[in-house]
Amino acid sequence: MPQYDRRALAQAYIDAQREYNPADGYKAAMRVYHQQILSGLQYLFDFSFEWGAVDSEHRPILMMVRNTVESSLALRTPWANILEGGLIFRRLEEADALQPVLTASDQIDTLVEQARTAHVTMLEALLDPMLGDRSSKVFTSEDLREIGIDDTPPDRANYTIDWDNY
Repeated sequence: MPQYDRRALAQAYIDAQREYNPADGYKAAMRVYHQQILSGLQYLFDFSFEWGAVDSEHRPILMMVRNTVESSLALRTPWANILEGGLIFRRLEEADALQPVLTASDQIDTLVEQARTAHVTMLEALLDPMLGDRSSKVFTSEDLREIGIDDTPPDRANYTIDWDNY
């Protein structure tokens, strides 16, 4: 059974801020899912990321939280918006450049993943003083269900992409 600690709250906040293409039904469902998880965790932690809900002592930290989330969401790889790379691969192979590009891409993927992990770690540390004595709380799926939140993520197989509006 999943457990939701301060780190999960940090990740939920990042996930709820992601942009999505509404023509992709799965991504739209994931956005709603992430927003519900965040809402449930904020309720359980008795905490809100809203500016007005944070006391003035912790608002400077909240500013850093928001900057950290923006930084995390800006991370991407050169292949991020490539839906079909067949022609790119073919041209690189013809130019005998495919292997160096793939090697560099693997390095970038690794570094981006490390940066994403570091962002969540930073958010977890930033949330510690903001949560105070609630900082070490851990919740379960059952806790979320008790407040009406289902933590089962959407199944990609149940959604389509509206290619005409993509």
